[in-house]
Amino acid sequence: MQHISRGHIELWVKRAGYGLPVALVVYLSILYFAPFGSREFSFELGKESPVFTELEPGQNVALPEEDLERGVTYQRVIGSPAEFTLNTGRPFQKAKMNVEFENTRENIVEMELQRIPNSALYISKPLQNRWVDELDWDRKSDGQAGVTLLQRPSDPLTNKTVHQYASISDFLANPPRDAAVAAYRYNLKPYERVTPPPRREERIRIDKPLRGKHTMQTYLSPDEPLVFAVQFQDMNRSFGPDRFHFNVYNANDEKVFEQTIQDDGDESAGGVASARQSIDFRVADLLEGVHTVELDVSSDFLIQSIETEQDVLVFQNGLFLAGSEEYASTIPDLNRDPSTIFIVGKSASFSTSHPFGLQEITLDGRTLSLTEPGVKITEKLSLNAVPTPEDTIEIGVPKNDVQLSTDGVIAFSKEQIFLPYPGLITLTSTTNINTVDYIIASDYSSPEKNGFWKSAKAEFDLTQVQTVDNTLHFRFVAQGIGSHPSDFKIHKITVVLEKEPLTLENFLPRLKRFFRLS
Repeated sequence: MQHISRGHIELWVKRAGYGLPVALVVYLSILYFAPFGSREFSFELGKESPVFTELEPGQNVALPEEDLERGVTYQRVIGSPAEFTLNTGRPFQKAKMNVEFENTRENIVEMELQRIPNSALYISKPLQNRWVDELDWDRKSDGQAGVTLLQRPSDPLTNKTVHQYASISDFLANPPRDAAVAAYRYNLKPYERVTPPPRREERIRIDKPLRGKHTMQTYLSPDEPLVFAVQFQDMNRSFGPDRFHFNVYNANDEKVFEQTIQDDGDESAGGVASARQSIDFRVADLLEGVHTVELDVSSDFLIQSIETEQDVLVFQNGLFLAGSEEYASTIPDLNRDPSTIFIVGKSASFSTSHPFGLQEITLDGRTLSLTEPGVKITEKLSLNAVPTPEDTIEIGVPKNDVQLSTDGVIAFSKEQIFLPYPGLITLTSTTNINTVDYIIASDYSSPEKNGFWKSAKAEFDLTQVQTVDNTLHFRFVAQGIGSHPSDFKIHKITVVLEKEPLTLENFLPRLKRFFRLS
């Protein structure tokens, strides 16, 4: 046997002593830089994590609970929203979330990621829709397009007969004229069944400042051109270049016009607004029917005015009224007059991100109080399964600075209102399913069974998200929660963060960028 001297042992100990710090540096570098392009974190509810903040009791969640029989811990969500944060350590491009949960009561549960710090702007992804998962209706699916159609079976007791379509394409080609259709995360633009609105001589001008992305719809008669003029300013309140894409889609959801406005060159967040700019266009030889005008702009842009030769114009999804003292230092001549808008829909939600937006909003004689920034308040507007123009609600917003979302349409006068998709409503947790004959859903996959739990995935594009200190703000949203005892339990959250992996080609540029930002 070879003799191992004391000197050999001391040499090995020294080498190990030198190697351990090197190995530790390599290990920490891999954790921080993620040279292979991804990092994974896992957080079991009720246990501590160095990167996740706990779902804090008192913030719409109960104290951690333990199921001794199953040997698992979880937290019960008792209100909406329930928030938590994740510190990624450095920027990533994508976050793939996996949530293990149990839910037997909440009809729709979604997960949201805050787009802009200290704002009410969120990216929403579905976790579970029990209407889609559990209704015993005829089911048609298009796996490639990710669309599901549910059709209520005919009821011999009530003699109600619901037409059964052979496929989703048949449904979209000849949608029902006398039935209520509920849509979940479905692009409404292909669903065309509008009666042409009556023509008026009056043209439309909107002088109310609007912040960020907005989608409008109008109706073109035969041989009528689409004519728009939009004035806007870059407020330069956020770092980085700002986008402005102007898109128009025809009745067949085909893009018929697009124009991109370049950033003003100021990528700082100094709050010095650019000069007013304008875009004017006229598009002829378009199809008769509904046309969608999309102002796909970043939140740094303020739309000062919109003018069109069309005589009907409604906003889809929502508005961000920005004529507020919040922006007066950036744009002193901002129109801050009180706003009056008109909505046709089943419900609407209101929130503000700033103290200037705290106010009392009027809804056809009743009052809604915004008392805390970042808190969304939802109000019922119509009890009808299919709202009509006779259900129009007048809303007064004295101080503006309000983000408004709705399942219906919004206009700045009653005369401008038309319904692009009559009979189609948004499916929510509180929808009266007895009044619905069809459900069409997209961008949704049912959770998988994972032992005792259900497992749902949600993927977020982090290039669309602004952060402070690389901290992502998430929340769980369940519309009906809090009005009854909750059984929505979260067991575990896993996230895989992805970015471009380190290569020989990008190593030096990324190293330079790191030291420049450090």
